[in-house]
Amino acid sequence: MKRSQVYDDIKRLVNNEQMEVGGYIHSISECFKEDPPNIETSLILATICFDCMLQHGIVSRSLEPDPYKKFKKVHSIDPVIDCVNKERDYQDQQWDGHSHSAAAYHTMFQHYLTKTIEAWTVNDGDLHALDFIRKLAGISVHCLEENGRTDMVLSSHILD
Repeated sequence: MKRSQVYDDIKRLVNNEQMEVGGYIHSISECFKEDPPNIETSLILATICFDCMLQHGIVSRSLEPDPYKKFKKVHSIDPVIDCVNKERDYQDQQWDGHSHSAAAYHTMFQHYLTKTIEAWTVNDGDLHALDFIRKLAGISVHCLEENGRTDMVLSSHILD
């Protein structure tokens, strides 16, 4: 699935829900109670991450170690997509074209979710967690690019 198609699907589901960052992290954790995780889970995870970044801002990928210098408040989904695109490009460089199953991506996602929870609980403020939420969004988008057919998932959500 093309990345642009994945973003189009996410845009249809983003609902600008208002929660604190910790609430979004909890919502992400709840997704893993479904056993086994599937493509629908990836789409929901990506949507939650995008909602969080729309509400609280983005922490862009850069060599700058200080997240306060990488932080930007956003008012539309376009800067969020740009931020996640940069994360995806970075992932492509790191993984050198390796392909993974949805289950493997969910394992990676759980690993970074643990780091997100730790970043949110041990640091002052939300910025360190937002740095990891960008990574989580990238992993979800990557999973959907490689494994996703979200048209049936979308139709079931839209019809509900």
